[in-house]
Amino acid sequence: MHVIEDESEVVIVLPAEFTFDSHQSFRSAYMVKSKQLNFVVDFSQVTLVDSSALGALLILKEYANSPVTLRGAQGSVSKILKMAHFDTLFTVEP
Repeated sequence: MHVIEDESEVVIVLPAEFTFDSHQSFRSAYMVKSKQLNFVVDFSQVTLVDSSALGALLILKEYANSPVTLRGAQGSVSKILKMAHFDTLFTVEP
């Protein structure tokens, strides 16, 4: 997992497996950032997501003072996000 940041946006690029094991590093990626920034979570490399990861996304949503964008989810990961109705909670981009 790595972070790309500019003056208005923080992009958190997730690893292939976004699970309970990555929860702490995910949280660390945004907790030191300004709540005023736009947060983008890049799912382009993710092939596995679990319920802990979904919970981590909800915690980020509560933390941020601006909309959170989920970008690049594909296949089963995209289906899981839709089944959890995350497309109604977050901005979702292909």
